[in-house]
Amino acid sequence: MSQDALQAVIDYTSAAGDQVGRPDNAGWTFARAWMLAVRIEHLNGDDGDIERVFADVLALPETFPGRPKLAAYAVTAVLRRGAMRGKERVRAAVRLTALADADPVPFQNWPMASAAVRALGLLIAAQYGEEGFGFVAALEEAKRLVAVVGDEKPYRTMVDMAIDGLHRLINVEQPQFGMPEIRLPSVLDDALRDRYEVLAEFQAALVRQDLMRLKALWPRYVALSEDPRIEESLRVSLKQSVEPMRPFVAWMSDATVTPDNDIGFDIDPAGPPPEDPGMAPRPGESTEQWVSRAVTSAVGYLARGGKSSLDRAIDLLALALDRAPAHDVRRVFYETTMGSALMERFVQEHERGDLTWAISVLEHARDHAKTIANTHWSTLSIPLSYAYRASGRAELGRQVALSGLRSQAWSALLQTSPDAVITAGRSAASTALDVARMCLADSDVERAVAALELGRGLLLFSSLETRDLEKRLIDVGEPGLAQEWAASLRGASQVEPEDLRRRVMSALTGVPIMPDSGGQRGESKIPLLDPPELAEIRAALSTLEVDALVYLLPGEGKTGVAVVVPAGDDAYRMSLPALDATKLRSFESYLDGAARDLRVAQKVKPAGETATEPLDDVCLWAWDAAMGPLLRKLKTPGRPARLVLVPVRELARVPWHAAHNMATGERAIERAVLSYTPSARLMCQVAWRSRMALSGAGLVVGDPDTAGAARELVAARAEAAAVAGLYPEMHYVGRLPDGTTAPDGLGSKADVEGWLDKPGAGGLLHLACHGVVHTGGDMTSYLLLAGGERLGAEELTADLAVAGSRDIALAVLAACSTATSSRSYDEAYSIGSALLAAGVRTVVSAQWSVPDSPTSVLMFMFHHYLRECGLAPVDALRSAQLWTLRDRRPPESMPQSLRDLLDRHAVDGVSAWAAFVHSGQ
Repeated sequence: MSQDALQAVIDYTSAAGDQVGRPDNAGWTFARAWMLAVRIEHLNGDDGDIERVFADVLALPETFPGRPKLAAYAVTAVLRRGAMRGKERVRAAVRLTALADADPVPFQNWPMASAAVRALGLLIAAQYGEEGFGFVAALEEAKRLVAVVGDEKPYRTMVDMAIDGLHRLINVEQPQFGMPEIRLPSVLDDALRDRYEVLAEFQAALVRQDLMRLKALWPRYVALSEDPRIEESLRVSLKQSVEPMRPFVAWMSDATVTPDNDIGFDIDPAGPPPEDPGMAPRPGESTEQWVSRAVTSAVGYLARGGKSSLDRAIDLLALALDRAPAHDVRRVFYETTMGSALMERFVQEHERGDLTWAISVLEHARDHAKTIANTHWSTLSIPLSYAYRASGRAELGRQVALSGLRSQAWSALLQTSPDAVITAGRSAASTALDVARMCLADSDVERAVAALELGRGLLLFSSLETRDLEKRLIDVGEPGLAQEWAASLRGASQVEPEDLRRRVMSALTGVPIMPDSGGQRGESKIPLLDPPELAEIRAALSTLEVDALVYLLPGEGKTGVAVVVPAGDDAYRMSLPALDATKLRSFESYLDGAARDLRVAQKVKPAGETATEPLDDVCLWAWDAAMGPLLRKLKTPGRPARLVLVPVRELARVPWHAAHNMATGERAIERAVLSYTPSARLMCQVAWRSRMALSGAGLVVGDPDTAGAARELVAARAEAAAVAGLYPEMHYVGRLPDGTTAPDGLGSKADVEGWLDKPGAGGLLHLACHGVVHTGGDMTSYLLLAGGERLGAEELTADLAVAGSRDIALAVLAACSTATSSRSYDEAYSIGSALLAAGVRTVVSAQWSVPDSPTSVLMFMFHHYLRECGLAPVDALRSAQLWTLRDRRPPESMPQSLRDLLDRHAVDGVSAWAAFVHSGQ
């Protein structure tokens, strides 16, 4: 039948139905609906046909014969046409599907069509927040529908689309713009690495809603989408994300709204706030779309700054919240934005009404978010905490702030790559420092410590918390989830990794992924979310025989602070007015240019020559700014104080043990025994490990041949040979002092990993080779081994996890920058910290690039005091460093090759010894 002939029959049928009227027109309605469905499937029926056929089927009496089959045919016709889209159409199709499912003898392929429609209905319910909807239950149901549709198209495509949409909604709670996942190639030159880091920073700004930073990065982001050096699939994703964001950035940047950049309302930025006539919905615009447009415009005003823009933003947000559907999942974002804007206006104008309003809105946002797993939990918690403080409820404010920090830690747990962890937690350290200062202002030292811990080492600790998950899941009664995780590691799982990771972490922590997912808020079983309390820290200090743990917090135009946790007394704070990190700029330049190279004149002085180093200046500052006041406060009569330091942010690279008192000439190391730790959390973990005595067995790596990847370290070979000579059963790989290959191996990656994996191979590891700090990619920093192979901090952690009960008493990393994190100061992920976190009892590592010859002499003296004098590692390192200051007479056991180095080069300069630090037992 032709299109015209069918239309004529439909028209006759409609006229007949109208003539007989209801309820006698049911037969005519049935006939018209069937013909409309035929035209939709076979003759390109239009949207009007779809709306009409759905309405006709729903209008039929419930008991009308054939109604279920007609419903099934109508739905199937629309599916095959590829026209099942739009909120109202999908909702109507869900109703028809429920009718068709009641048919005792359905069409052959109806179960697949039913599954596809139900999946799309779940996605629509998620997008528009229908009452009683549960995200987790919906996702589980959608996954079950995969088995119904199999690989049959188009049904499988629709189910997959629904699952993907639910994943995105759960993971990011309706972000305003999509961002491609950034996966860095394993090897990048510096120029290309900078390009990729722009992407990571842009993504972090999106997560933080840092609008001004987004605007600043936008030109570089757009340029990257056209850069042929970027991997093609990522470049395509970037191009796809640029266009939706372009008008938003234009709205933030321009002083006026033009037709080209208008994504908001046609309003004059210099005029009065918009009234209802100017807010009329556009043709075909739903309430939800109108609200989203209003919020987008408000965010644009907030980015511009200024009182009038802030007022307009708040007006728009108030209207949007008033009109947003009660169950819109985006309300959390809307309310968070509104509350933050009100707090900003309160800070500027001190109107109590704004404060009260902000608290009310942010409390509603928190009620809607329900769990720290919600993306907006941390974003809303910080302004709410300050609002509570401003209203006189400081205790509640501190509680809420810490909860926000826990949310940031939770986000880090969910990430699947190091760069993603950094993106998720980039602002955590800064926020933690602000919260700690808030707590200290209230004399709440315990919560200040908790805040600092929640902002430190997210990459380091998240990598540890995701080890051995299969066994841990079984231990908490989740064998099915353990099997899913094991299958994903083998590449045999069809489940999205992000969703699986969320469910795994939820099971281990008790944190509900979404409100309907079970679990009890606050029953965390993972230390990353719950840092040690002061009682545990004190117990760990006593176990380690340490007097106090000291956090050093830099000032930023304000007074710096030391937070001191004594082993046997109450924690307290010390004001340090001179602890200003801006004093470190020349020191940072020095560290960036330093190398383990005798030819760099500033780093090593020939015997008898004097010079002032940047290190000397920073050591004088370190005494006046912190170590002098601290050591005067900590009195330990008759013996040196024993301290563990946690320097925060830029302070992490300062050699506090080398702090220099100009008046007396003494160094901090002469008054105290100092150890360093990335965090109290790691210090406590180390304290509870069993003690190990050093045997004569272990592994020494001496300057492997890097095949031209780095220069030779002649002194390191002499060092390695000398250290091996002090222990009777040392396994020596690399190069011998004469440049030939050691009998035990080349010093390859396989040599080191093989030793780590070999039980009974000894508990001492000494690495005299190149260390490299790496920014970006899947390695933070690495050792450069034979043939130019790289052994990264992350790989060392994984190797020790696989080795299981492999016990290592001491790792000596006589290589450049092995105590330096490449990610950020407070990320604390270095080769040294990775080994310590993975189970090594004690680590000696370097804070920066170190000179070859003096390092080799110092390392021999460390082992001399350790092996021949029987000192503990921390005391052995201190004694070796003091030897460079006071004595410098070689012991009888020092080989001639090292004596020659001692004669040719002075070792009393700070650069000769101060880079090395102790961590652990």
